[in-house]
Amino acid sequence: MDNEKEINFKPSTWLYIFLFIYYSVWLMQSFGAVSHYFTFGFDSFLSYGIVEWMYFVLFIIAGVYSFYAVIKALRGDNDCITSLKWSLVLVFIYTLMDPIRAQIPTYDLLTYCVAFFLRPAFYLIFYLYLCFANGIKRRFPKSERRFGPSGWVWIGLMLAFVVVGVYGGWQQYQISKYCKRVSVEALNLKQGEVSDGYVLFTSQREWDKWTQPSDTLYIEDKIETLPTIMSADSVSRIYLASGRCDKPEARTYNQVLVASLGTLSAKTDGEFGKLNEISFTDTIVSGKRVFSTTYETTIDSIPAYFDVMMVLDVNSPKCCVAIRVDKKPIDCNWAISFVERLQFDLQSIAKCKDDEDGNNSENKNPNRTAYGKNQSDSNMFATLFHRIYPRHLFRIVTLKYHKREITNRKCDNVFYNL
Repeated sequence: MDNEKEINFKPSTWLYIFLFIYYSVWLMQSFGAVSHYFTFGFDSFLSYGIVEWMYFVLFIIAGVYSFYAVIKALRGDNDCITSLKWSLVLVFIYTLMDPIRAQIPTYDLLTYCVAFFLRPAFYLIFYLYLCFANGIKRRFPKSERRFGPSGWVWIGLMLAFVVVGVYGGWQQYQISKYCKRVSVEALNLKQGEVSDGYVLFTSQREWDKWTQPSDTLYIEDKIETLPTIMSADSVSRIYLASGRCDKPEARTYNQVLVASLGTLSAKTDGEFGKLNEISFTDTIVSGKRVFSTTYETTIDSIPAYFDVMMVLDVNSPKCCVAIRVDKKPIDCNWAISFVERLQFDLQSIAKCKDDEDGNNSENKNPNRTAYGKNQSDSNMFATLFHRIYPRHLFRIVTLKYHKREITNRKCDNVFYNL
């Protein structure tokens, strides 16, 4: 920077105004970010991966150099216009892609539109002013401008952003490919192994396809699971839904808990008593995070037990949700035992070409998920546990004195105590 030639000039009033607003916006955003983390903590940094950390470092460097671009313009460096233009381009792109910009606390359409487009419009107008204003051309003649160190710094930053973006896109592609459902027929399952195309586990129970589109669990930007398989006998019934969870946290599980119990409530008639939590689990088992909550209640004075379990892969967004309904008390360790036999990575058990061409299909049955030969019961929902499932919605659950009690919040109704 020592060999930079300075241009002897006096900035115009408009340039002063643009630079003041630009500098003030960056100061307010920096103060807001620091204040947010000091208020709500730094836990979000714990979930950062390598791509997030690389972006974080690049944004810090770009932010600091944007401050310096303003100083260079006020100082009259011969590459100040180049530095300002690169800074505005990067800030304009960042602002357009910032999802927080849409979180405006107003219902007035005009106010919302003004607040939504204000910053990108200012950056665009500032950039056009630097390109076409006569005052800029007169005070910063093109013949005296230089593509100095600032230009190379900004080019380096832009290339770094592109490289990180491409790497992040490739990483997301690999994750999406890993989380994508595979054909069960393409898996080399052993005797006693069951798969729904997302996960694999061992079980001695008979499993059937569970295809109820209305039971799809979707929470925007958090979790999406599809109903896949189910198992039922004279005592218990287990439903399995699998997919991906992009926010693997306790709050997401609470929403899954509410939605899952709501799904069960729609499948039966009958009056039931108070729903009490008898156990809650939040632990790591064999590289998988497990949430599990067990409830007891009565349906028409008959004891009934529910368990909602969510299993998360700690190395990917893959997840599955298992819902168990039982006439007998549910062992508090059943969730741990189930997860120990659960496997998320199905790539290692895919059939090779020789397996596909061989005579390995004699035990296959399109109506079954594993290798059992019994036909599926198309009327299973009507014939088993007809009166076990609560009909109404149950209130949101909160932890208190090691028990989850019911609160009066209408939007989170899952069951209702009659």
